[in-house]
Amino acid sequence: MARKADIQYVRHVYTDGTAARKLAVNKEPKKAPLPLFEPQTLLEPDRKVSVAFNPLPLCATVVAVVLVVMMVVSLFQFCGAYQENVALQEYVYSLSNDNAQLQHTYRAGFDLAQIEAQAAALGMVPAAQVETLTISGQVPVEPPAPTFWENVQLVFGELFAKAAR
Repeated sequence: MARKADIQYVRHVYTDGTAARKLAVNKEPKKAPLPLFEPQTLLEPDRKVSVAFNPLPLCATVVAVVLVVMMVVSLFQFCGAYQENVALQEYVYSLSNDNAQLQHTYRAGFDLAQIEAQAAALGMVPAAQVETLTISGQVPVEPPAPTFWENVQLVFGELFAKAAR
């Protein structure tokens, strides 16, 4: 049982179990003796060391390196393809310019009076002098196909009409 001097009161009322005991405190902690290492025991050449090996980080590193190499290679391929694209666009532009020049030369070289004279010499006549024959007839018109919404209305109309019977 605690003595009366050791009992602490909280708000002037004693609560059982609130007595605090004074413990003897050792002010000097005990120091553990340090082990002495000899240099010969630390450097043993015959000692085999085993290391734990986890293959997952190594595989992840290899995959990352492969991806970086592939990315660099694809970057060089992309640069080469871009340069080739620019060269091909310039080639197409030069071909279109040459084509436009050749068409202008070709069309400017026509002499319509000379062509008409050659055609008349071959026995051709103007289109106004040619006899024409006109044939008339009627083509039957197919009824228009029902639209999607008309088909939906038809299906639901038949569905509910059969259910009402």
